[in-house]
Amino acid sequence: MAEEDYSEAVRWLTTGSSGLAKNGWPLSLSARQLMTSAGLGGIFEMPIYFVQHGLAVPEEVDPNRPLSADGRKKVERVATHLRKVGLSVKQVCHSGKTRAKETAQILAGQIGDGNIHAVPGMNPNDPVVAFAAGLKDDHTMYVGHLPHLGKLVSYLVAGNENAGAVKFVNGGVVCVERDSTGHHIEWYLKPSLCRDYR
Repeated sequence: MAEEDYSEAVRWLTTGSSGLAKNGWPLSLSARQLMTSAGLGGIFEMPIYFVQHGLAVPEEVDPNRPLSADGRKKVERVATHLRKVGLSVKQVCHSGKTRAKETAQILAGQIGDGNIHAVPGMNPNDPVVAFAAGLKDDHTMYVGHLPHLGKLVSYLVAGNENAGAVKFVNGGVVCVERDSTGHHIEWYLKPSLCRDYR
């Protein structure tokens, strides 16, 4: 484990930062793994990340609906921002639809291992209760669609899929964590909050 990961874990323990690194973002995956190996993993739960796919071209332009140029640019901006603040994910999953797959590829290339995984149950109108039951708080990122993602997060944090707990935007990332009281939204990053690193 790198020295910086050890230092990050020590800072977390000595400042009581509720799972946040000194920059206000969640501890890196490697730092959390270090704490887990030291018997301190029960202090927090690993997060789950939910992402609405980037803006896609209209169906009349391309029935497969790939990302538009603007949609790709905004997802790249978000992915670069997440990488620069030290966030990494264990795996990136997607619905299998082109716009979600392309979004997942961009994110996996910046904050994952480059691999992406299509999973069932993430289409726009798929039921959320069964899908939620299969989720693990293991630093996985899920790239999907509305209304499914909005209902899923609402079900997790409020127990009601129609609660409207979060308003997703294309390319936006919602981090959900779980503690002894249940799931809660830890943070939400929109493309408009990310600078252009070009």
